[in-house]
Amino acid sequence: MAVTGSALLIEAAAFAEIGGWSEVYDYYFEDIDLAIKTWKRGREVLHVPDSVIFHRVSATMTVGAERKFFYFWRNRLLLAGIHWPLGMLLAVLQRAIVAEVIRRPWRDSQLQRRALFGA
Repeated sequence: MAVTGSALLIEAAAFAEIGGWSEVYDYYFEDIDLAIKTWKRGREVLHVPDSVIFHRVSATMTVGAERKFFYFWRNRLLLAGIHWPLGMLLAVLQRAIVAEVIRRPWRDSQLQRRALFGA
């Protein structure tokens, strides 16, 4: 389980101990990276179902923006590359590259190709 940055509460000492936000992502998935680093340090990531968070709009980029899709694609590849075991990573990359890039027409997969090379 991971928490989104818009609904995240973390002790300053724990944040510093795990190295804080990773700047490799620029936008998106840095919150999931933070949760994984927290687990790897033996700390808990808790889900509090009684809490209520209102996140009305994504202010980072407009909905449907090509740049947003690029970062989503690139950063999920980066996250997998950084945290997943090699065997799992190779299987997922093979599936992602074949299904989402190679089997699609060039005009429909340009963004994914750029994200793959960016990762």
